Amino acid sequence: MSTEDSIAEHIKCPLCSGHYEDPRMLPCLHSFCQHCLQEMTDAKETMECPTCQRAIDVPEGDAGLLPQNLHLAFEVEVAGYMSKMVGQTEVLCTFCTKGCRNPAVVFCCTCCKFLCKAGHDSHKRVPQLFRHSVVGMDRESSKLLPSLIKPNLYFCSVPNHSKEELKFFCEECKHLICRDCILVLHKDHKVIELSMIANGHRDKMRVALDGANEVVSKLKMFTDANEKMMMDLNSSRESAEMAISQAFERLHRTIDERRKALFLELEAVLISKTIPLTNQDQLYKDMLQDIARYTEAIVLTLQTHTDHEVVALGSLLPNELQTILRGMKQLPIIPIEHCNIGISVPTDGFESDFSNFGCVTDESPSFAHSTWTSDAIPRSNKEYPLTIRTRTSKGDEYKFGGLQVEAELQPMPDGYVVIGHVEDHGDGTYTVTITPHTAGPHELRITMNHMHIDRSPCELVVRTKRDYHTLCNAQQLVRISGPYSIAIHHSGDLYVANSSHCICVFDQSGHLKNTIGNLGTGNAKFQYPYGIAIKADILYVADYGNHCIQKLTASGEFIHKFGEKGTGPGQLNGPMALAVDSKNNLVVSERHNHRIQTFNPTGTSLVIIDGNAYGNGMFQAPWGVALDHLENIHIVTCSSNNVKVFTPDGRFVRMYGNVKGPIGIAIDDQGYTLVSEGSGNSLTIFDPRGEKIHSIMGFRWPWGVSLDLRGDGCIYIANNGTNTVLKYSL
Repeated sequence: MSTEDSIAEHIKCPLCSGHYEDPRMLPCLHSFCQHCLQEMTDAKETMECPTCQRAIDVPEGDAGLLPQNLHLAFEVEVAGYMSKMVGQTEVLCTFCTKGCRNPAVVFCCTCCKFLCKAGHDSHKRVPQLFRHSVVGMDRESSKLLPSLIKPNLYFCSVPNHSKEELKFFCEECKHLICRDCILVLHKDHKVIELSMIANGHRDKMRVALDGANEVVSKLKMFTDANEKMMMDLNSSRESAEMAISQAFERLHRTIDERRKALFLELEAVLISKTIPLTNQDQLYKDMLQDIARYTEAIVLTLQTHTDHEVVALGSLLPNELQTILRGMKQLPIIPIEHCNIGISVPTDGFESDFSNFGCVTDESPSFAHSTWTSDAIPRSNKEYPLTIRTRTSKGDEYKFGGLQVEAELQPMPDGYVVIGHVEDHGDGTYTVTITPHTAGPHELRITMNHMHIDRSPCELVVRTKRDYHTLCNAQQLVRISGPYSIAIHHSGDLYVANSSHCICVFDQSGHLKNTIGNLGTGNAKFQYPYGIAIKADILYVADYGNHCIQKLTASGEFIHKFGEKGTGPGQLNGPMALAVDSKNNLVVSERHNHRIQTFNPTGTSLVIIDGNAYGNGMFQAPWGVALDHLENIHIVTCSSNNVKVFTPDGRFVRMYGNVKGPIGIAIDDQGYTLVSEGSGNSLTIFDPRGEKIHSIMGFRWPWGVSLDLRGDGCIYIANNGTNTVLKYSL
């Protein structure tokens, strides 16, 4: 048997078909020779696995940086030794000097060398070699190699280190090294014992295996549930088929019974027509016989009777015949019944209706169409209620209970999982009550029969309860000429619109980082940029003097603008403030048009709230605008001295507060409203019901108010009269 034939198929490279040379394993678990992979990558940092076509990242385009498959290399090395041991070709000694041409008689599993008789004798004599594992050159002995051999790959390849085993790992070079390498080539590098790093990798593998086993357990549970669902589905199919068959059998019986009834009605009509016709026919036949009898008598008398005989009969025959004929004249000379029979079986409409008769629908709950909602704001150590509505795949309400609903809330990235309490109302709705123990981002998971519903899993930010009664000791963060409004970037940077017709950007310590725009009418140029907002690295500017909304990047690069002076939809007249909703629609207050106008992200007008409307919804010269968690629109005007609330589609809801000349407004994620009072020189806080809970005095013409809700949060006030931006910590 040749060496090539003795190599198992699983240690052959799929690319070169030879035994592996320095095999490297791809993330898809397929292995190839390093030189084969290097030829494929051609120094590119991505490649496609030749076996499964998965895209693979190649570090620095060097296949040599891919993980070594040492186990496969070990199998190749062992297979090479085994094939020589059982092959027909004579194997020469590899232990003695290069000039030795003696045939090998044994193999040393410790040295990984073939030994001639002399080499074998030296192994018996030399103390250092005495304990080596030596096996014969036969097939049975070759089977012992995998358990006895320690391959050359486990020893250092550095010259003069060949007898040193690789027992360490260099963290900086990411290589296995020997003891001598530590002293020379890897001096001052961070080195870890091989066993320690191997145990670390084993621990990771065990964790991954545990996770996989957990997932497999769940998947097995899912597959078992699916199998049961398939059985139940087949049972439902049989029940449905039986119900359809029974329904149509009933219909068939009903139709057949009606068919028989119509036949009976037809028979009754035929009888009612046949009897009069039969009687009339018999009467006419009798009259014909009488007429025939008298006419025959008259004809015979005329032909055979003498005058004496005719006179003797006199008028008898004519008179009788005339009597019969007079009676005939009194009878109808047509049948007294018609042959028409009215039949009313309207099949056209029936067939049309019957073609749509009955239906088969999917009445099963669809997890992908089932949704959850909550009007509450999640707070730590407080019950958070959710309502789950089950729907079918068509979006119709599923009105049955009995599903296995589970809810979990887990702090991100890792933390104690809180299990929610689920109440089944039996009508397709469920109430979940869950109590988060900590503040911050959480992952909410809601499943039905172990399947995630719509918007699950999702991120849920849990807030702490804030106490606005304790606000004090404002920090003067920035001095700036005539600050109008403030917007907070997710990094914590402050964007301050001001009377210099620009937006200044400050870090959290108050240091100026950037200035965006200047006085003008072009792109990224402003005339009184009274209102600003920022969301997802997009800066929105309500440009009062240019009667438009400008959209820029957070760094100040112009993106888009819309609006022109006018009173029509899409036009603007003195935009004062703006707010951005969850769909990136913009809600803009127009001071001189006395209205609120909502635009989509491209600038198309969607909703107009006319302040000239009659009633409680009337307002003049609106100023600040803010959105609550339901995206209701809260507006303040200097003239009305209160806050008015409208739905997103413009319906008046309520009004609250008693404030003096309100200018700015902000709403936190718990429903508390903050209003800056220009005439009152104060900041007033209202609870979610609209009740006043606290006021801070001592400002001079405060304009914009903004909330930074990261962490414990803070409040920023544009104190226009003192040319400062003040900060209150919550």
